[in-house]
Order: sequence, then C-alpha cells, then structure tokens
Amino acid sequence: MPMKGIDIHPSYQQSIQLDGSKLDFAIVKATEALSQMTAGEGWRTMAQRVVDAGMLLGLYHFVGQHDPISEADIFINAVEPYLGRAVLALDWEGTGASGSERLWSFMNHVHTKTGIWPILYCDHSNLIRITVPEIAANCGLWYAWWPHSAPVGDWERSNIVRRPGGWTLVAWQCGVMALNAAATVFGSRPMNVDLDWFYGDEVTWGEYAHPQAGALSAQNPSHMGQPYGIEDLALRVIAGEFGNGDTRRLALGSLYQQIQTCVNTLLKQQQSYTIQMGDTLSAIARRFNTTVIRLAIVNHITNPDRIYAGRTIRVI
Repeated sequence: MPMKGIDIHPSYQQSIQLDGSKLDFAIVKATEALSQMTAGEGWRTMAQRVVDAGMLLGLYHFVGQHDPISEADIFINAVEPYLGRAVLALDWEGTGASGSERLWSFMNHVHTKTGIWPILYCDHSNLIRITVPEIAANCGLWYAWWPHSAPVGDWERSNIVRRPGGWTLVAWQCGVMALNAAATVFGSRPMNVDLDWFYGDEVTWGEYAHPQAGALSAQNPSHMGQPYGIEDLALRVIAGEFGNGDTRRLALGSLYQQIQTCVNTLLKQQQSYTIQMGDTLSAIARRFNTTVIRLAIVNHITNPDRIYAGRTIRVI
C-alpha cells in the first residue's frame, strides 16, 4: 500500500494544520534558484512542524535559471541539518527547466557532495525532453500527472497511476485536493493542497534519504516515523557533523538553542564501552538502555551488523 502525503509551500500554506492529518509524509519547499524560502514562518519552521506531527519529511529545490552547481550548493547548504534524514528532491519545471545537461549537473553535484541522489519532480512534457540516460539510471521519479482537471476532493479518485517507461517511479503528484471547512484534518481555512503518493514504506523512504544507512532503517523502522527530531539532530552534533561555534549556529539556524540544550543533556549521560568478542550493537543498546540508532549515529557506524571487538564507543 503506498503512503499518502502532500507537498507544501511554506508561504502559501503556512496556516495548514498537520497534527491529526493522518498523512504519512510532507515534502517542503526549502529553496528556489539562489534563495531560501524565508517568507512567512520559513521553511525550517514548517519542516519542524512536519516532524512534530510524526510525518516523514522531504525537502525540495525549485529550479531557477542560474548556474546549476551554484543552485545545488544553495540547496545543500540549506538542508544540511537534515541530510540523511529527509528525502531530497528537485522540482524541474518552469523557465529554469531547460537542458538535460543542466539537470544532470545539479543532480550529480548533490550526489557528489552528499552521497544522496535527489528524486526528480517533473511532468510529462519535461520528462520526454530529458536525454541524459544517467538521470533515469540513478534518480527516482516524482511524476506530476493529474487524472482529473478539477480538485478531486478525495484520495481514492486520485489513485490512477501512469508509469513512464525507463524510470523508477518513486512518487507521483496526482492532483489537487480542495480543502474546505469539512476537511477538518487540515483545519477550517479553505485551501488547495497537492496530493502525493509514495510507492514504498518507511524503510524505503529511509533508503532514499540516506542510501548508505538502509540497514539502520531496517533495524529500527519505527524510528523512521520521526527521524529528524531535536534529539536526532543533537546526536549528529555530538558526532561532529555540524562543526563548532558559528559554523554550527549557522547550520542549525533557528533550532540552534533547542538542539544545543539537548546536546548538553545527552553529554551528561555519556559513557564509554569497549566492544567485546561476541557483542552485537543491539545487545549493547539493551544493556545500556539506549537504542541502536543512537549508538550508530554518535559512533559513525554505517552497518550495525558489523562491529569489531576492541573498539571503544560512545554510549548515550
């Protein structure tokens, strides 16, 4: 059964109510061209609202007309605190969607710097103009195709799948739901929201977000429901992913103080343990009343099934 979700523009849909929505995921617009989405409450606040609602998070860049490497760097720098936790996507439409080589430059640069292939969002008219085979070979497709010209009003009428050949269909935007006072799960304010289906489960989502950590997702799939909370970011700070001082403050943005408080709390609990012959990470986690994912993050363990006797690890 595919997962249900929506994509969100943090300015146009800032009043949307996500708590109790019963959605599985939301994909938030983070950047466009050479700018971050800071109007209204800003994309970071919206992303945190998605996480707080217990939903899986995606972040996307809307292509502009600038150098694709520069645009990719804007996107990477903005979403860095969520790398490995949020699915990344490129919205390839509008005046900037020109030239397969530009598209490949963006996708390949993001992968080179992060190890993550973004998912490509585009409609059929743009899809058929893509001539670089490496894009379809490496990037999943978030396909924009609306079987109904008017707002559908319910999910089941939207679930009519068109599968383009030669692509891995990851997700597709199937139309617009007209949200009104009756749609109380989104609040009482009238609003149109794009509907999306994701063809996979929480583990699959985790594999697109962090291909090298697919084993971690499978080890603890329930954790993927809230994979980008304050504690997870704090653990990654402890692991050294965001640097120190002003570098860390810039990377974490408005969440800096909240995350730093959590870091200080976790460090007070920190212990060390030397792995013994026959140990497993899950057994160590149980012994110290912690989790495999915590141990893996703070100790840079990419495969929880492969640990070595004699190594001393942090236990938090």
